[in-house]
Amino acid sequence: MRGYTSKECQPAMALGPLLWGAAAALLVHASLAVAQADRLEFDALVQEGDLILEEVAVLKPASEKLAKEGKQVAQADQKLRDEVKALETSIKQFNTSMEELNAGAKEHSEQCPSRIEDPVLLESCNTRAKHLIELQQTLADQRAPLTTRQQELNAQIEKHNAASKDYAKRNQEFSQRDMLNQHDAEDWLGRARTFLSSERVTAFLTSAGDPAACSAERLAELAKLAAVPGLKRAQECLKAIKAAAR
Repeated sequence: MRGYTSKECQPAMALGPLLWGAAAALLVHASLAVAQADRLEFDALVQEGDLILEEVAVLKPASEKLAKEGKQVAQADQKLRDEVKALETSIKQFNTSMEELNAGAKEHSEQCPSRIEDPVLLESCNTRAKHLIELQQTLADQRAPLTTRQQELNAQIEKHNAASKDYAKRNQEFSQRDMLNQHDAEDWLGRARTFLSSERVTAFLTSAGDPAACSAERLAELAKLAAVPGLKRAQECLKAIKAAAR
């Protein structure tokens, strides 16, 4: 068999550099893919933070309105309780007077016959009768207003109970919505802390010129802040990075 010359072997020796170049290209593409994934995570984190803060902005006036309404409901409730108590006192006094009238009428009937010969007894019976008639008239005058007062108060109580029920329902719905947003804020803040404390964010900070909003001191305080204040602090850093990257 004929042997190969040195020139004929040269193409085979060129495979080494070609394979190395392909491997290097793969490494570059992998690095770009990682950087792109970090950028996508970064952008998603910023967008999600904005949505949570938008919900916070919507919930704040609603919370203030419900708090004010809650005070009004509590004040109305206490006012009605006081009126009920006062009405009960008036009814109790009315009933006591009715018992006094009935007892007096019975006593008068027993002690004052239809015909009285004794002048002293006659005068005493007439005086008691006059008192009983006056008391009867007073109670008759009180009965209608007392009944009206009771009916009006019952209507107010019914209206108040309906308003209280509606308020309680809306307040519960708001509390559930607020708790959900608080949970979202806590979850977001946990992920933001992890992202901002990772080595991946170093490139972002460097390209952004290490903004003051991302100082080590400010980011260290994230662990001490509650969900919403912490979210705002972390979002300031992320927004500063994003603004510098434009």
